Amino acid sequence: MNTFTRLRHVWRTHVVAADAVLAVAVLLVVGLPRALAPPLVDAVTAAELTALAIGCAALVLRRTAPVAVLVVTTLIAATSVVVGGGIATPVGPAFVALFTVASRVTWGRAVAGALAQVGVLTLALATAGLEPWGDVQVVGLFGWCGMVTAVGIAVRAQRAVVESAEERAARAEHTREEEAARRVGEERLRIARELHDVLAHHVAVVGVQAGVAEVLMESRPEAARTALGHVQSATETALAELGDLLEVLRDAADDDAATRPAPGLANLDELVDRSRATGLLVNLQRGGAREQLPALADHAAYRIVQEGLTNAHKHGTGRAELLVEQSPVELRVRVENPDPTGAGRTGGSGYGLVGIRERVTAVGGTMRAESVAGTFVLEAYLPIRRGSG
Repeated sequence: MNTFTRLRHVWRTHVVAADAVLAVAVLLVVGLPRALAPPLVDAVTAAELTALAIGCAALVLRRTAPVAVLVVTTLIAATSVVVGGGIATPVGPAFVALFTVASRVTWGRAVAGALAQVGVLTLALATAGLEPWGDVQVVGLFGWCGMVTAVGIAVRAQRAVVESAEERAARAEHTREEEAARRVGEERLRIARELHDVLAHHVAVVGVQAGVAEVLMESRPEAARTALGHVQSATETALAELGDLLEVLRDAADDDAATRPAPGLANLDELVDRSRATGLLVNLQRGGAREQLPALADHAAYRIVQEGLTNAHKHGTGRAELLVEQSPVELRVRVENPDPTGAGRTGGSGYGLVGIRERVTAVGGTMRAESVAGTFVLEAYLPIRRGSG
């Protein structure tokens, strides 16, 4: 914080103390030249000094009670005129008070305050038997009154502009913070979905095949070794996919890692073959043209199939029906498997289906996941937007 900023902070926070310093400054600046005037010049009178001192004392409260201080200082200046003490010296605090009011109220009220001050001083001059418009000095004082009012109005307008700019900057900063928080939240959800989709399928395979190996270890050791081979294969695949994901997350500056294509329907046959190798009977049907899909829809479709096959591994009876059908306007993905107990709908953490629903919503599609007549159905419709992705 620089010196100017510190002084500005003190000026705004210690109002009475700062205005007391201003009052002393006005007393010295206005009173000393008059008090030290040469004998040939109209010297300051005791009445003028008294009026000046009282007016400056009132300035201590100029920001606490600006209108009251304006009234008091104007009346002090007028009284000084009436008692023969002159107007030039005590009018200084009145002008400071007028500036304070003009810088804090609307321009209409500021003008009204200036006219009221001019009226009171004019009345005082007339009461004292002086000609208000016959003295150049008096006319000059009225000119100063108008200039002080104009400066106060300008300061108020400038202050309003600064406060508006600061408010906009604060709102923009708040908006940036909200946007950053939103992006962090979205990224956390994306990472959670990716981790679930990468690991859940392979962990389900590991669980199923490990159970098979345990059951067959003594009666059919060859089949148990085959199941353990599937466990090893699924583990290696899961670690490889997890490594790819972590590589992207840990090294965003690596263009090769960051831009590596996410799995899509081009990897569908590989996914189905891995599922079949672990003992899941998958009947794959593909329909429609196999045109290039938008990247988000393509990746979402892959994850939908992966989640459906994972559910079939964990809760089904060893077989699954898979349909991938593409039309010019949408992509339909359907995975169903026998589920007599309804575990496919209610089992597990539920994060897989939540993540799939989020993916489908993100691309503007619709989905359903439900058990119907002993069959668990996971079905999604993903719109195909040409030129996107």
